Amino acid sequence: VPLTPALTRSSSPRRRRRRWPELREHRTGSARSEGYYPISRREKARYLHPCPAPPQDPDAAPDTQGPNRVLSERRSEQRRLLSAIGSAALPDSDL
Repeated sequence: VPLTPALTRSSSPRRRRRRWPELREHRTGSARSEGYYPISRREKARYLHPCPAPPQDPDAAPDTQGPNRVLSERRSEQRRLLSAIGSAALPDSDL
């Protein structure tokens, strides 16, 4: 099958663009082989996107009981249903 020029690459392969060209190069070429090393706040600020802080309302207290309350009510309802099913299934049980 003859190859068309669109399918062959006569030029050298393109290199990928670096996502953050201003970051330092690793000495060994790989971050995995480098191990742990500290990064300064200034260097970290270059590639971390600043996320906006959620608006803080000083009058509104965080609702910490909400999810726990729902789970507690759900467990209570489950126990009530299981006891109702169990008592209906075994009316003359000695247990």
